[in-house]
Amino acid sequence: MYGIKNITTDKWVGLFFHTPKTGGSNIIHQLKSDDAFDIHIMTSVLPFDETLLKEMPVNDEGHLTIDQAFKLFPSLDDWIDRYNIDVFTLTRDPYERFISCMRFLPTAMRLNEDSDGISLYESLTPSEFHRRITTTNFSPQSYWNCRDGKPFARRIRLEDIIGQKKVHLCEECYVDFTQTIWSLEQASEQIHDNSYVIPKFTLDEETKKFVQWLWKDDFKNPLVR
Repeated sequence: MYGIKNITTDKWVGLFFHTPKTGGSNIIHQLKSDDAFDIHIMTSVLPFDETLLKEMPVNDEGHLTIDQAFKLFPSLDDWIDRYNIDVFTLTRDPYERFISCMRFLPTAMRLNEDSDGISLYESLTPSEFHRRITTTNFSPQSYWNCRDGKPFARRIRLEDIIGQKKVHLCEECYVDFTQTIWSLEQASEQIHDNSYVIPKFTLDEETKKFVQWLWKDDFKNPLVR
């Protein structure tokens, strides 16, 4: 979850919920290099419950569902209302997102390697790793669209913006989706030079049925498609 501020006006203009494996890293990396806007993780903006943050199944403050965010930041409602914040997220075709989640697993197992080459996967118990990484990546997209089960964040469909030069995010804020920044291949190369990346593949009909079961909330409710 990231707050977006217009540097010229010093005005908060957006709140981006980063749904895993939907192309959100492209937005984050572009805004970090944009001279017109600042992008902030919300723990640098609002007071928060430190104990609760440690208990949440996230690797960092970037991936927070809407329900998690409102529990973690008691004043988030007031902040959104005070600055009339545009709350939005990216969504992706569930089948394509499932493929992306599966292909990311080898890279996830090498995340956060320390100076001795110990990865997050090796430093955690299997249950801790799955709680912090797998559970987050494989959660339904509706977790990042809904608050208490009801639509909350404005949705930008990845399929609608791929290839567009000027994608509108929020007030006077645009990014370029003709380029791919922080793709799986790029991330794997930066995390560890000789990475193994699962080749791109398509889903057969039986696997699609599994995806429909796994993310039934996304298929039942038109929050994604």
